[in-house]
Amino acid sequence: MQDIYLDYHRISVQYRSLKALFRNRRYSEYITEASKILDKYPSETDIRLLRARAYRYLKMYDESRKDLEYILTADENFSVVGELYLTYYKLKMYREALKLQPEIYKLRCIERGKASFCEYVMRQSLGLPIMEKTNDYNKLQVLNYDEEASISHVKDRNNSEKPISKFNPKLDISFLYYAVKENIAKLEPIDKLDCFDTYIFAVPNVGVLTSGTMCNFIRVLVIPGTKNILDIAPIVDVIDCTDVFCLDCSMSDLFGKGIQRNNQKQIEKFNRRYKKA
Repeated sequence: MQDIYLDYHRISVQYRSLKALFRNRRYSEYITEASKILDKYPSETDIRLLRARAYRYLKMYDESRKDLEYILTADENFSVVGELYLTYYKLKMYREALKLQPEIYKLRCIERGKASFCEYVMRQSLGLPIMEKTNDYNKLQVLNYDEEASISHVKDRNNSEKPISKFNPKLDISFLYYAVKENIAKLEPIDKLDCFDTYIFAVPNVGVLTSGTMCNFIRVLVIPGTKNILDIAPIVDVIDCTDVFCLDCSMSDLFGKGIQRNNQKQIEKFNRRYKKA
């Protein structure tokens, strides 16, 4: 009994050390050290879950999937259903993801609108019947993508009655749209488990929240596995600067020729921060 206690005390100490590796984004080191523990104690769910996430951040999605499947089947731990579902979705293992669809709706571990969009994309891709008739913009774009409708949707943000954020009125939204389109053609989406492919760009003074807070970034949502833009929205901040791209375009054209000197200085500051060449 004392040996078991000492073993688990040792694991507890090691887990604290492992979490520090994970927090500091030393994912490869975390995987190496976690694997040593899991080889001996495979039921350590917390360590395995963080290893699944470390694999994901390193874009080792198949290894992440295996850990999540283990947690779900061995421990019946339904807290990982959403992550496993979106990992299947990311890997285009659509039939496996659809098997989890009833649990996704039941447990509400993913926002219903997003889960419904995922289901629509997967059924469309697999040629399975789609029971619902829809007027949903995102789903209609999956069915038959229309770039003009996409541009109109982005521009309509400034005409919406209750938008979360609006574009700077000096911004040329059409110029922004095509600059984004040109940029994402050369980029990979950020690592994010979601129903869309996502890109985030630093664009100073691009918009404002309804509360009046300035937005210095845009979030671009794209149909998965394509470069077809669904939406572009100003956002206030990002958690991880490694996920941010610098928009490669003429800022004077973006905001108009009369761009003010102090705004130009802010742009130069952003370019240095996000390593624009």
